[in-house]
Amino acid sequence: SAAVQNNDSAKIEALVKLGVKIDTLDDKGVPPLVRAADLGMSDVLFQLIAAGADVNLADKHMRTPLMIAAGKGDTAIVVLLLEAGADPTRKDESGRDAISYAKSGNAPEDIKTKLLEYSEGRTKKVRTRGETEAKKYIPVSVYYATNRKVKPSLKPSPIDYTGEPDSDRIHFGVCEVSIPEVHESGELESPSMLSWADPNKHIILQRVTELGKKEFFSTINKNSENKEILIFIHGYNVSFNKAARRTAQLAYDLKFEGVPLFFSWPSNGNILKYASDAEHIQQSIPAISSFIMDVIDRLKPERIHIIAHSMGTYGLTKALSKLSETYLNKRKSPIFNQLVLAAPDIDADVFQKEIAPKITKMAKRVSLYSSSKDVAMTVSRYFNNKRRRAGDSDPETLTPKGIDAIDVSSVDSSLVGHSYYGSNTSIISDIKMVLSQKRLDERKL
Repeated sequence: SAAVQNNDSAKIEALVKLGVKIDTLDDKGVPPLVRAADLGMSDVLFQLIAAGADVNLADKHMRTPLMIAAGKGDTAIVVLLLEAGADPTRKDESGRDAISYAKSGNAPEDIKTKLLEYSEGRTKKVRTRGETEAKKYIPVSVYYATNRKVKPSLKPSPIDYTGEPDSDRIHFGVCEVSIPEVHESGELESPSMLSWADPNKHIILQRVTELGKKEFFSTINKNSENKEILIFIHGYNVSFNKAARRTAQLAYDLKFEGVPLFFSWPSNGNILKYASDAEHIQQSIPAISSFIMDVIDRLKPERIHIIAHSMGTYGLTKALSKLSETYLNKRKSPIFNQLVLAAPDIDADVFQKEIAPKITKMAKRVSLYSSSKDVAMTVSRYFNNKRRRAGDSDPETLTPKGIDAIDVSSVDSSLVGHSYYGSNTSIISDIKMVLSQKRLDERKL
Protein backbone atom coordinates (compact mmCIF):
# COMPACT_ATOMS: atom_id res chain seq x y z
CA SER A 1 0.00 0.00 0.00
CA ALA A 2 2.81 2.42 0.89
CA ALA A 3 4.55 1.66 -2.44
CA VAL A 4 1.34 2.51 -4.31
CA GLN A 5 0.78 5.63 -2.21
CA ASN A 6 4.29 6.82 -3.04
CA ASN A 7 4.01 5.89 -6.74
CA ASP A 8 7.09 3.70 -6.25
CA SER A 9 7.02 1.32 -9.23
CA ALA A 10 10.50 -0.06 -8.44
CA LYS A 11 9.41 -1.10 -4.96
CA ILE A 12 6.19 -2.63 -6.31
CA GLU A 13 8.22 -4.69 -8.79
CA ALA A 14 10.59 -5.83 -6.04
CA LEU A 15 7.69 -6.86 -3.78
CA VAL A 16 6.07 -8.84 -6.60
CA LYS A 17 9.35 -10.69 -7.23
CA LEU A 18 9.58 -11.48 -3.52
CA GLY A 19 6.17 -13.15 -3.72
CA VAL A 20 4.15 -10.56 -1.78
CA LYS A 21 0.44 -10.99 -2.57
CA ILE A 22 -0.47 -8.27 -5.03
CA ASP A 23 -4.05 -7.95 -3.72
CA THR A 24 -3.18 -7.50 -0.02
CA LEU A 25 -5.54 -4.95 1.59
CA ASP A 26 -4.09 -2.05 3.56
CA ASP A 27 -5.03 -1.28 7.17
CA LYS A 28 -8.14 0.58 5.94
CA GLY A 29 -9.36 -2.37 3.90
CA VAL A 30 -8.43 -0.83 0.54
CA PRO A 31 -6.93 -3.00 -2.25
CA PRO A 32 -3.91 -1.59 -4.13
CA LEU A 33 -5.87 -1.18 -7.39
CA VAL A 34 -8.59 0.85 -5.69
CA ARG A 35 -5.91 3.05 -4.11
CA ALA A 36 -4.14 3.54 -7.45
CA ALA A 37 -7.43 4.41 -9.17
CA ASP A 38 -8.27 6.90 -6.43
CA LEU A 39 -4.88 8.60 -6.81
CA GLY A 40 -5.08 8.59 -10.62
CA MET A 41 -1.87 6.55 -10.96
CA SER A 42 -2.36 4.92 -14.36
CA ASP A 43 1.26 3.70 -14.56
CA VAL A 44 1.05 1.93 -11.21
CA LEU A 45 -2.42 0.61 -12.01
CA PHE A 46 -1.20 -1.06 -15.19
CA GLN A 47 1.84 -2.45 -13.36
CA LEU A 48 -0.45 -4.05 -10.76
CA ILE A 49 -2.80 -5.48 -13.40
CA ALA A 50 0.14 -6.90 -15.36
CA ALA A 51 1.34 -8.54 -12.13
CA GLY A 52 -2.02 -10.31 -11.73
CA ALA A 53 -4.09 -7.97 -9.54
CA ASP A 54 -7.84 -8.66 -9.50
CA VAL A 55 -9.49 -5.78 -11.39
CA ASN A 56 -12.80 -6.43 -9.62
CA LEU A 57 -11.50 -6.65 -6.03
CA ALA A 58 -13.45 -4.13 -3.93
CA ASP A 59 -12.78 -2.29 -0.68
CA LYS A 60 -14.81 -2.78 2.49
CA HIS A 61 -17.59 -0.62 1.06
CA MET A 62 -17.66 -2.87 -2.05
CA ARG A 63 -16.26 -0.10 -4.24
CA THR A 64 -14.25 -1.39 -7.20
CA PRO A 65 -11.40 0.43 -8.98
CA LEU A 66 -13.75 1.04 -11.93
CA MET A 67 -16.32 2.77 -9.74
CA ILE A 68 -13.64 5.05 -8.30
CA ALA A 69 -12.16 5.92 -11.73
CA ALA A 70 -15.63 6.50 -13.22
CA GLY A 71 -16.54 8.83 -10.38
CA LYS A 72 -13.39 10.85 -10.98
CA GLY A 73 -13.97 10.91 -14.75
CA ASP A 74 -10.51 9.43 -15.33
CA THR A 75 -10.64 8.34 -18.98
CA ALA A 76 -7.28 6.57 -19.10
CA ILE A 77 -7.96 4.42 -16.07
CA VAL A 78 -11.56 3.62 -17.06
CA VAL A 79 -10.35 2.39 -20.48
CA LEU A 80 -7.51 0.39 -18.93
CA LEU A 81 -9.82 -1.33 -16.44
CA LEU A 82 -12.54 -2.14 -18.98
CA GLU A 83 -9.95 -3.58 -21.38
CA ALA A 84 -8.53 -5.68 -18.54
CA GLY A 85 -11.94 -7.18 -17.71
CA ALA A 86 -13.42 -4.90 -15.04
CA ASP A 87 -17.14 -5.57 -14.52
CA PRO A 88 -19.22 -2.37 -14.84
CA THR A 89 -22.32 -4.12 -13.45
CA ARG A 90 -20.85 -4.66 -9.96
CA LYS A 91 -22.61 -2.71 -7.18
CA ASP A 92 -21.31 -1.19 -3.97
CA GLU A 93 -22.94 -1.55 -0.55
CA SER A 94 -25.54 1.08 -1.43
CA GLY A 95 -26.44 -0.54 -4.75
CA ARG A 96 -24.58 1.90 -7.04
CA ASP A 97 -22.65 0.71 -10.08
CA ALA A 98 -19.88 2.38 -12.11
CA ILE A 99 -22.38 4.26 -14.29
CA SER A 100 -23.98 5.74 -11.17
CA TYR A 101 -20.55 6.89 -10.01
CA ALA A 102 -19.87 8.44 -13.42
CA LYS A 103 -23.18 10.34 -13.35
CA SER A 104 -22.74 11.64 -9.82
CA GLY A 105 -19.16 12.67 -10.58
CA ASN A 106 -20.10 14.52 -13.77
CA ALA A 107 -17.79 12.32 -15.82
CA PRO A 108 -17.53 12.99 -19.59
CA GLU A 109 -20.51 11.68 -21.55
CA ASP A 110 -18.41 9.21 -23.53
CA ILE A 111 -17.29 7.46 -20.33
CA LYS A 112 -20.95 6.86 -19.46
CA THR A 113 -21.63 5.58 -22.98
CA LYS A 114 -18.72 3.14 -22.85
CA LEU A 115 -19.71 1.87 -19.40
CA LEU A 116 -23.27 1.36 -20.63
CA GLU A 117 -22.01 -0.55 -23.67
CA TYR A 118 -19.94 -2.92 -21.55
CA SER A 119 -22.81 -3.30 -19.07
CA GLU A 120 -25.24 -4.30 -21.81
CA GLY A 121 -22.74 -6.81 -23.14
CA ARG A 122 -22.58 -8.53 -19.74
CA THR A 123 -26.27 -8.52 -18.87
CA LYS A 124 -27.88 -9.32 -22.22
CA LYS A 125 -29.48 -12.79 -22.00
CA VAL A 126 -30.61 -13.50 -25.57
CA ARG A 127 -28.66 -13.13 -28.77
CA THR A 128 -30.51 -11.68 -31.73
CA ARG A 129 -29.26 -11.81 -35.29
CA GLY A 130 -30.73 -8.47 -36.23
CA GLU A 131 -32.07 -9.86 -39.51
CA THR A 132 -33.48 -7.30 -41.91
CA GLU A 133 -35.34 -7.54 -45.20
CA ALA A 134 -32.84 -5.63 -47.30
CA LYS A 135 -29.08 -5.31 -47.31
CA LYS A 136 -28.15 -1.81 -46.22
CA TYR A 137 -24.38 -1.89 -46.31
CA ILE A 138 -21.49 -1.13 -48.66
CA PRO A 139 -18.88 -3.82 -49.49
CA VAL A 140 -15.25 -2.68 -49.26
CA SER A 141 -12.31 -4.80 -50.42
CA VAL A 142 -8.95 -4.44 -48.67
CA TYR A 143 -5.83 -6.39 -49.58
CA TYR A 144 -3.55 -7.75 -46.87
CA ALA A 145 -0.20 -9.29 -46.09
CA THR A 146 0.50 -10.91 -42.73
CA ASN A 147 3.21 -12.91 -41.02
CA ARG A 148 0.71 -14.37 -38.53
CA LYS A 149 0.09 -18.11 -38.30
CA VAL A 150 -3.16 -19.40 -39.75
CA LYS A 151 -5.61 -20.25 -36.96
CA PRO A 152 -6.50 -23.97 -36.98
CA SER A 153 -10.17 -24.57 -37.75
CA LEU A 154 -12.44 -27.52 -38.56
CA LYS A 155 -14.52 -25.28 -40.79
CA PRO A 156 -13.40 -24.49 -44.35
CA SER A 157 -13.99 -20.77 -43.82
CA PRO A 158 -13.51 -18.06 -42.86
CA ILE A 159 -9.73 -18.00 -42.62
CA ASP A 160 -8.39 -16.35 -39.48
CA TYR A 161 -4.94 -15.74 -38.07
CA THR A 162 -3.42 -16.04 -34.61
CA GLY A 163 -1.21 -13.70 -32.60
CA GLU A 164 1.86 -15.87 -33.25
CA PRO A 165 4.52 -15.26 -35.95
CA ASP A 166 4.65 -17.74 -38.86
CA SER A 167 8.46 -17.99 -39.01
CA ASP A 168 9.59 -16.46 -42.32
CA ARG A 169 6.34 -16.91 -44.22
CA ILE A 170 4.11 -14.06 -45.41
CA HIS A 171 0.47 -14.78 -46.27
CA PHE A 172 -1.31 -12.66 -48.87
CA GLY A 173 -4.99 -12.19 -49.58
CA VAL A 174 -8.06 -10.00 -49.79
CA CYS A 175 -10.71 -9.20 -47.16
CA GLU A 176 -14.31 -8.30 -47.90
CA VAL A 177 -15.59 -5.91 -45.25
CA SER A 178 -19.12 -4.52 -45.02
CA ILE A 179 -19.74 -0.91 -43.96
CA PRO A 180 -23.35 -0.20 -42.86
CA GLU A 181 -25.17 2.66 -44.57
CA VAL A 182 -25.82 4.08 -41.09
CA HIS A 183 -22.06 4.20 -40.43
CA GLU A 184 -20.80 7.40 -38.83
CA SER A 185 -17.34 8.66 -39.69
CA GLY A 186 -14.81 7.69 -37.04
CA GLU A 187 -16.89 4.83 -35.66
CA LEU A 188 -15.78 1.19 -35.87
CA GLU A 189 -19.31 -0.06 -35.23
CA SER A 190 -19.21 -3.38 -33.39
CA PRO A 191 -21.82 -5.60 -31.73
CA SER A 192 -21.95 -5.77 -27.95
CA MET A 193 -20.13 -8.74 -26.44
CA LEU A 194 -23.14 -11.10 -26.41
CA SER A 195 -25.08 -10.00 -29.49
CA TRP A 196 -24.90 -11.17 -33.08
CA ALA A 197 -23.16 -9.01 -35.65
CA ASP A 198 -25.56 -7.26 -38.02
CA PRO A 199 -24.06 -5.96 -41.31
CA ASN A 200 -26.75 -3.28 -41.43
CA LYS A 201 -25.50 -1.92 -38.10
CA HIS A 202 -21.89 -3.04 -37.69
CA ILE A 203 -18.64 -3.07 -39.66
CA ILE A 204 -18.05 -6.77 -40.30
CA LEU A 205 -15.25 -8.83 -41.82
CA GLN A 206 -17.35 -10.95 -44.17
CA ARG A 207 -14.75 -12.99 -46.01
CA VAL A 208 -11.01 -13.66 -46.08
CA THR A 209 -9.50 -15.16 -49.25
CA GLU A 210 -5.85 -16.19 -49.30
CA LEU A 211 -3.99 -15.62 -52.55
CA GLY A 212 -0.59 -16.75 -53.70
CA LYS A 213 2.00 -13.98 -53.83
CA LYS A 214 2.03 -13.79 -57.62
CA GLU A 215 -1.78 -13.89 -57.82
CA PHE A 216 -2.03 -11.23 -55.09
CA PHE A 217 -0.02 -8.62 -57.00
CA SER A 218 -1.45 -9.53 -60.42
CA THR A 219 -5.00 -9.21 -59.04
CA ILE A 220 -4.30 -5.72 -57.71
CA ASN A 221 -2.69 -4.68 -61.00
CA LYS A 222 -5.61 -6.08 -62.99
CA ASN A 223 -8.39 -4.59 -60.87
CA SER A 224 -6.98 -1.16 -60.07
CA GLU A 225 -7.09 1.74 -62.51
CA ASN A 226 -5.76 4.18 -59.94
CA LYS A 227 -2.04 4.00 -59.27
CA GLU A 228 -2.43 5.29 -55.72
CA ILE A 229 -1.74 2.92 -52.83
CA LEU A 230 -2.55 3.32 -49.13
CA ILE A 231 -0.76 0.97 -46.72
CA PHE A 232 -1.96 0.73 -43.12
CA ILE A 233 0.16 -0.86 -40.37
CA HIS A 234 -1.68 -1.30 -37.09
CA GLY A 235 -0.39 -1.00 -33.56
CA TYR A 236 -0.33 -3.06 -30.38
CA ASN A 237 -3.40 -4.87 -29.02
CA VAL A 238 -4.98 -5.45 -32.46
CA SER A 239 -6.31 -8.73 -33.87
CA PHE A 240 -6.29 -9.56 -37.59
CA ASN A 241 -10.06 -9.12 -37.70
CA LYS A 242 -9.87 -5.66 -36.18
CA ALA A 243 -6.99 -4.66 -38.47
CA ALA A 244 -9.06 -5.57 -41.53
CA ARG A 245 -12.13 -3.73 -40.27
CA ARG A 246 -10.11 -0.64 -39.29
CA THR A 247 -8.42 -0.53 -42.71
CA ALA A 248 -11.78 -0.65 -44.48
CA GLN A 249 -13.23 2.02 -42.18
CA LEU A 250 -10.22 4.29 -42.72
CA ALA A 251 -10.34 3.91 -46.50
CA TYR A 252 -14.09 4.56 -46.48
CA ASP A 253 -13.97 7.57 -44.16
CA LEU A 254 -10.98 9.06 -46.00
CA LYS A 255 -12.85 8.54 -49.29
CA PHE A 256 -9.66 7.01 -50.60
CA GLU A 257 -10.02 6.19 -54.30
CA GLY A 258 -6.89 4.08 -54.68
CA VAL A 259 -6.07 0.58 -53.40
CA PRO A 260 -6.11 0.05 -49.61
CA LEU A 261 -3.62 -2.49 -48.25
CA PHE A 262 -2.70 -3.45 -44.72
CA PHE A 263 0.14 -5.37 -43.15
CA SER A 264 -0.95 -7.26 -40.06
CA TRP A 265 1.92 -8.30 -37.81
CA PRO A 266 1.17 -10.83 -35.03
CA SER A 267 -0.20 -8.69 -32.22
CA ASN A 268 -1.93 -10.70 -29.50
CA GLY A 269 -4.92 -8.35 -29.39
CA ASN A 270 -4.68 -8.17 -25.61
CA ILE A 271 -3.91 -5.02 -23.60
CA LEU A 272 -1.86 -7.03 -21.09
CA LYS A 273 0.41 -8.58 -23.77
CA TYR A 274 2.53 -5.50 -24.49
CA ALA A 275 5.85 -7.28 -23.93
CA SER A 276 4.89 -10.12 -26.26
CA ASP A 277 3.69 -7.68 -28.92
CA ALA A 278 6.96 -5.76 -28.66
CA GLU A 279 8.88 -8.97 -29.31
CA HIS A 280 6.65 -9.83 -32.28
CA ILE A 281 6.97 -6.44 -33.97
CA GLN A 282 10.75 -6.71 -33.68
CA GLN A 283 10.59 -10.11 -35.38
CA SER A 284 8.30 -8.67 -38.09
CA ILE A 285 10.69 -5.98 -39.38
CA PRO A 286 12.10 -8.15 -42.23
CA ALA A 287 8.56 -9.11 -43.31
CA ILE A 288 7.39 -5.48 -43.32
CA SER A 289 10.47 -4.47 -45.31
CA SER A 290 9.95 -7.30 -47.80
CA PHE A 291 6.26 -6.41 -48.27
CA ILE A 292 6.96 -2.72 -48.90
CA MET A 293 9.72 -3.58 -51.39
CA ASP A 294 7.30 -5.87 -53.25
CA VAL A 295 4.65 -3.13 -53.37
CA ILE A 296 7.19 -0.72 -54.85
CA ASP A 297 8.67 -3.18 -57.37
CA ARG A 298 5.61 -5.22 -58.40
CA LEU A 299 2.85 -2.59 -58.38
CA LYS A 300 4.94 0.41 -59.40
CA PRO A 301 2.30 2.86 -58.16
CA GLU A 302 2.50 6.56 -58.87
CA ARG A 303 1.88 7.41 -55.22
CA ILE A 304 2.31 5.36 -52.03
CA HIS A 305 0.93 6.64 -48.75
CA ILE A 306 1.55 4.85 -45.45
CA ILE A 307 -0.37 5.27 -42.21
CA ALA A 308 1.25 3.50 -39.27
CA HIS A 309 0.00 3.44 -35.72
CA SER A 310 1.54 2.94 -32.31
CA MET A 311 3.89 -0.05 -32.13
CA GLY A 312 3.44 -0.50 -35.88
CA THR A 313 5.41 2.71 -36.39
CA TYR A 314 8.41 1.04 -34.78
CA GLY A 315 8.33 -1.85 -37.26
CA LEU A 316 7.73 0.52 -40.16
CA THR A 317 10.52 2.99 -39.38
CA LYS A 318 13.00 0.19 -38.75
CA ALA A 319 12.01 -1.32 -42.11
CA LEU A 320 12.35 2.07 -43.82
CA SER A 321 15.80 2.53 -42.33
CA LYS A 322 16.79 -0.70 -44.08
CA LEU A 323 15.13 0.34 -47.32
CA SER A 324 16.86 3.71 -47.28
CA GLU A 325 20.20 2.03 -47.80
CA THR A 326 18.89 0.32 -50.96
CA TYR A 327 16.58 2.85 -52.55
CA LEU A 328 18.13 6.21 -51.73
CA ASN A 329 21.18 5.25 -53.76
CA LYS A 330 19.01 4.33 -56.77
CA ARG A 331 16.68 7.32 -56.98
CA LYS A 332 16.84 10.99 -56.15
CA SER A 333 13.12 11.57 -55.59
CA PRO A 334 11.27 10.34 -52.44
CA ILE A 335 9.79 6.84 -52.64
CA PHE A 336 6.66 7.65 -50.67
CA ASN A 337 4.21 10.49 -50.96
CA GLN A 338 2.68 10.86 -47.49
CA LEU A 339 3.99 9.07 -44.40
CA VAL A 340 1.68 9.38 -41.38
CA LEU A 341 2.89 8.25 -37.95
CA ALA A 342 0.04 8.20 -35.44
CA ALA A 343 0.96 7.87 -31.75
CA PRO A 344 4.40 6.42 -32.56
CA ASP A 345 5.54 4.05 -29.83
CA ILE A 346 9.21 4.81 -30.32
CA ASP A 347 11.76 6.23 -27.88
CA ALA A 348 11.53 10.01 -28.37
CA ASP A 349 15.31 10.58 -28.34
CA VAL A 350 15.99 7.70 -30.73
CA PHE A 351 13.27 8.95 -33.07
CA GLN A 352 14.60 12.52 -33.11
CA LYS A 353 18.27 11.66 -33.52
CA GLU A 354 18.34 8.43 -35.53
CA ILE A 355 15.02 7.80 -37.29
CA ALA A 356 13.72 11.21 -38.36
CA PRO A 357 16.80 12.13 -40.46
CA LYS A 358 16.36 8.93 -42.52
CA ILE A 359 12.61 8.82 -43.08
CA THR A 360 12.31 12.50 -44.02
CA LYS A 361 14.43 11.72 -47.10
CA MET A 362 12.12 8.91 -48.15
CA ALA A 363 8.77 10.75 -48.25
CA LYS A 364 7.52 14.04 -49.63
CA ARG A 365 5.98 14.74 -46.24
CA VAL A 366 6.08 13.02 -42.85
CA SER A 367 3.32 13.83 -40.36
CA LEU A 368 3.55 12.90 -36.69
CA TYR A 369 0.41 12.91 -34.51
CA SER A 370 0.86 12.91 -30.74
CA SER A 371 -1.30 13.36 -27.66
CA SER A 372 -0.82 13.85 -23.93
CA LYS A 373 -4.04 11.88 -23.30
CA ASP A 374 -3.05 8.62 -24.95
CA VAL A 375 -3.82 5.60 -22.72
CA ALA A 376 -1.36 3.28 -24.45
CA MET A 377 1.55 5.67 -23.87
CA THR A 378 1.03 4.93 -20.18
CA VAL A 379 1.47 1.23 -20.86
CA SER A 380 4.49 1.86 -23.05
CA ARG A 381 6.25 4.03 -20.46
CA TYR A 382 5.86 1.23 -17.92
CA PHE A 383 7.58 -1.28 -20.21
CA ASN A 384 10.26 1.13 -21.43
CA ASN A 385 11.82 2.34 -18.18
CA LYS A 386 9.55 5.41 -18.11
CA ARG A 387 11.31 6.79 -21.19
CA ARG A 388 9.21 9.23 -23.18
CA ARG A 389 7.65 8.02 -26.45
CA ALA A 390 7.50 10.01 -29.68
CA GLY A 391 3.69 9.81 -29.60
CA ASP A 392 3.44 11.42 -26.17
CA SER A 393 3.16 15.23 -26.22
CA ASP A 394 3.59 15.47 -22.45
CA PRO A 395 5.41 17.67 -21.44
CA GLU A 396 5.74 19.08 -24.98
CA THR A 397 5.21 18.13 -28.61
CA LEU A 398 8.15 16.43 -30.30
CA THR A 399 9.11 18.51 -33.35
CA PRO A 400 11.89 16.82 -35.34
CA LYS A 401 13.34 18.77 -38.26
CA GLY A 402 11.50 18.17 -41.52
CA ILE A 403 8.43 16.60 -39.90
CA ASP A 404 4.96 18.11 -39.49
CA ALA A 405 4.20 17.62 -35.80
CA ILE A 406 0.52 17.76 -34.81
CA ASP A 407 -0.52 17.74 -31.14
CA VAL A 408 -4.08 16.40 -30.97
CA SER A 409 -4.46 16.51 -27.18
CA SER A 410 -7.10 19.24 -27.31
CA VAL A 411 -9.04 17.39 -30.01
CA ASP A 412 -8.72 13.93 -28.48
CA SER A 413 -10.73 14.30 -25.29
CA SER A 414 -12.84 11.17 -25.57
CA LEU A 415 -12.51 7.44 -25.02
CA VAL A 416 -11.14 6.92 -28.52
CA GLY A 417 -7.82 7.35 -26.73
CA HIS A 418 -5.02 5.50 -28.52
CA SER A 419 -6.97 5.00 -31.78
CA TYR A 420 -7.69 8.69 -32.34
CA TYR A 421 -6.18 8.49 -35.85
CA GLY A 422 -9.25 6.54 -37.03
CA SER A 423 -11.86 7.39 -34.41
CA ASN A 424 -11.88 11.17 -34.28
CA THR A 425 -13.63 12.91 -37.18
CA SER A 426 -11.45 16.03 -36.93
CA ILE A 427 -8.26 13.98 -37.14
CA ILE A 428 -9.63 11.84 -39.98
CA SER A 429 -10.43 15.06 -41.87
CA ASP A 430 -6.89 16.31 -41.25
CA ILE A 431 -5.35 13.05 -42.52
CA LYS A 432 -7.59 13.31 -45.59
CA MET A 433 -6.11 16.75 -46.29
CA VAL A 434 -2.62 15.35 -45.73
CA LEU A 435 -3.26 12.69 -48.42
CA SER A 436 -4.48 15.42 -50.78
CA GLN A 437 -1.14 17.24 -50.40
CA LYS A 438 -2.40 20.10 -48.17
CA ARG A 439 0.37 21.75 -46.17
CA LEU A 440 0.17 22.11 -42.39
CA ASP A 441 -0.44 25.87 -42.65
CA GLU A 442 -3.39 25.21 -44.98
CA ARG A 443 -5.20 23.00 -42.48
CA LYS A 444 -7.11 23.75 -39.31
CA LEU A 445 -7.38 21.07 -36.66
